[in-house]
Amino acid sequence: MPARIAPLALLVTLTASVAAAQPEPTVTRDQLLEDVGLARYVVQELHPGLTLHASESALASASTQMNRRAYSNEADAVPLGKAYLLLAEGLAAVRDGHTHLNPYNQTEATEATLFARADRVPFAFRLMDEDRMIVTGDATPEAALPPGTEVLALDGRPVADVIEEMLPLVRADGGNDAKRRSLLEVDGTSPAADFDVLYGLLSEPTGPLALTVRRRDGTEADLSVPRMTTADRLAALRAAHPERPQTKRDLFSLRFVDDGAAVLRIGTFATFNMDGFDAQAWIAASFQQIRERGADRLVVDLRGNEGGLNDVAVALFQHLLSAPTEAELWGLVTAYDTIPQPLRRFLGSWSDDFYDLSDRVTPLPDGGFRMSEAQTLTVPPAPNALAGSIAVIVDAAASSATFLLADAIQRSGVATLVGQTTGGSLRGINAGQTAFLTLPNTGLVIDVPLFGSRPSTPGPDRGVIPDVVVPLDADALIAGRDLELEAALATVSGTPPQTDPSPLDALLGVWTVDLRLTPDAAPYTQPFVVSRVSEGTFRGSFYQTEVENVVVNDDWGDLQIAFTTSDGSGTYHHSATLRGDRLEGRTHSVGRGFLSVWTATRPAASQP
Repeated sequence: MPARIAPLALLVTLTASVAAAQPEPTVTRDQLLEDVGLARYVVQELHPGLTLHASESALASASTQMNRRAYSNEADAVPLGKAYLLLAEGLAAVRDGHTHLNPYNQTEATEATLFARADRVPFAFRLMDEDRMIVTGDATPEAALPPGTEVLALDGRPVADVIEEMLPLVRADGGNDAKRRSLLEVDGTSPAADFDVLYGLLSEPTGPLALTVRRRDGTEADLSVPRMTTADRLAALRAAHPERPQTKRDLFSLRFVDDGAAVLRIGTFATFNMDGFDAQAWIAASFQQIRERGADRLVVDLRGNEGGLNDVAVALFQHLLSAPTEAELWGLVTAYDTIPQPLRRFLGSWSDDFYDLSDRVTPLPDGGFRMSEAQTLTVPPAPNALAGSIAVIVDAAASSATFLLADAIQRSGVATLVGQTTGGSLRGINAGQTAFLTLPNTGLVIDVPLFGSRPSTPGPDRGVIPDVVVPLDADALIAGRDLELEAALATVSGTPPQTDPSPLDALLGVWTVDLRLTPDAAPYTQPFVVSRVSEGTFRGSFYQTEVENVVVNDDWGDLQIAFTTSDGSGTYHHSATLRGDRLEGRTHSVGRGFLSVWTATRPAASQP
């Protein structure tokens, strides 16, 4: 969906203009409380899906915590960085992929203060299985971190601990922690990557960066490398790795492999600020070239594509069709019909038509408004669409328009999806028009989505699981292999690898656990969140406490799981059986001396 995102080509100009980090401004406690109150009020009034992915109690708790943290600061000197962290965590509690402090929409003053610091790690990296940080680009002056190096610790802290601390401050739809982790990767081209900003603000590092690394030969070493500004890192990466993308235009490419299959790379649909580049025309010309070359097998690589313009995604979809195909257009809802006049001075967007929607919406019983109903459309193929075997590679970054495209591709069967579960949520997303809320005292700018997209039948709280699942594999990346591309090429050649989805994929998302003490007692519910599955285990939380010691057994037909959690009273032992869409479980506490019988179901999606 549209946003004020600067093209990569502007990075040098942007960072050069703020290259000398400015002294960090402060606000008073009262000013911070005023900004927090305004942010809370605007999000409550305008957000189209506050309880789509988060419960009212969780939102109330996050709001209270944000207010307490704001009030606990020194009265006359709250640094901007602390205000940023406080608001980031509060907004992340909404569990929405489009509600956040968008780094690309901040003021020049904020960019100069928070984004021009010389505290960035001097390398690009991917986060692979179990939070393994694998270097993909080396910006150190002495070439100390060649690609394939694994970073084990930063400033004495294990990488996994660093990532876990950041996750509660990162945006994503619902329980999709894989999307959150993808946002914490550093590709080296973003002027304000989430990891860069959060690591600097959370750690307040000084001096050289201390690393513990594992080299490709398996040896480990402790290193001391210089921290860098984003601009210096970009320049060094460009010099050391000229094959890496230099501009957003480099995210679009077409090549033919030795056996004649075509590989089409589209790394973004956010093409609205790419002057002189017509993405839809480029797609049409690429497919024309594919036809002229006689290729009947195609791999479309959408990895890293977070979305953007729906029209570009639709144009790609039409070129994958061999005949008219039905696709669902999700309905749209909003939380308001007109924005009150006193709020308008704090809000902006790429057009002014969002202030008054009264002639475009109809009231709903819950107090919200409907803009359109979900409907099934017949999509015609493009004139030069490909008639052949097609595979589309997706990953956790795929959200917004890319997530919707992946869902349409899978439902229609026009291509085989390959890779990892996408971002987004089949329950629904909040996107479309975005309001940019500028807080009067800190000057921080919040993205607030105004439209909610809803399917006719809400699905589970997860992204789209590919037809051919290729788990993240750090060792393969270290070895220089591209397992997803290998699987996609094998798929279009008729020899797909044996990579069936894991039975644990059925657990992904948020469950509502009924922990009532007796059968006739009133329901007492708590969340069970499965955020990630890999290699026969899963990660998540039960009763808002991280699960540990996970054991899985599917040898007896039904999926059986067991895990532990702990608090001040000791360890809780949990076990459950998945029967259809229902978990039947037990919890035993030695410290508190009870055995609880519980059930868990998917929470009903919010109905517009």
